[in-house]
Amino acid sequence: MRSNRPEDRVCCIDFPRPQGSHLKSALNHLLTNVLPAAQDYDRAENELSAAFAQNAEPAHWATAGQHANRRAAEVAVAIDGLADRAANDLGITPDNVRNAVALCSPWKHRAGVCRG
Repeated sequence: MRSNRPEDRVCCIDFPRPQGSHLKSALNHLLTNVLPAAQDYDRAENELSAAFAQNAEPAHWATAGQHANRRAAEVAVAIDGLADRAANDLGITPDNVRNAVALCSPWKHRAGVCRG
C-alpha cells in the first residue's frame, strides 16, 4: 500500500513502507560493511597521497595506488549491496531502488526534475 504522506516518501519516489523491519537489513549492511569499507578507502587514499608527496615517481607510489584502487572497489561493491538489501526490505526490485536514488541526485533537484 502506498502513502502520500511526506514522512513516507523518499525524495520524489513513493516507496512502500517496510512492514516491521524498517530497512533493518540495509541499515545493518551500511553500518557493518559500507562505512568501514569507506574508512578503509579513505586511509588508503591518504597513504597514496603521502607516498606521492614523498616521491612523485610512479615506482614509489604504485603499490599504494593499487591498494587504494582495491579499497575503492570494495566500497563500490558494498554500496551496491545497499540497493539489494533495501529492495528486499521494501519488497521492490533493486533497479527500482537505484532509479529512485538516481532521481534524487542534487543535479535533478537543481534542474527541477525532482520535487521531493
